[in-house]
Amino acid sequence: MATEYLYKYPKSLLNKGTGFLAGYSHSLNPYTGCSFGCSYCYVRQMPVNLFRDAEWGAWVDIKKEVTRSLLEIMINDPPDFLFVQTRSPLVRRDIELFL
Repeated sequence: MATEYLYKYPKSLLNKGTGFLAGYSHSLNPYTGCSFGCSYCYVRQMPVNLFRDAEWGAWVDIKKEVTRSLLEIMINDPPDFLFVQTRSPLVRRDIELFL
């Protein structure tokens, strides 16, 4: 299955922290969607996926600022706590920014 990549200009990247995870104030989601399409993924049941015509794992919306740029900016003013949730092996590319 080929993944469709769409580039978007979001209203915001930083979102007020809500949901079942506690102890954080904001979340940052530079991407929406997924190219892995894991059957056990909780996101496939969320509205972001339910209102798309394509199957989960077949699309990724890339917001016009990318993860590495955001991490580089955080080096000068780091958050108290940074939680990165991903399945992508690309996280290894940025590992030195987490140290």
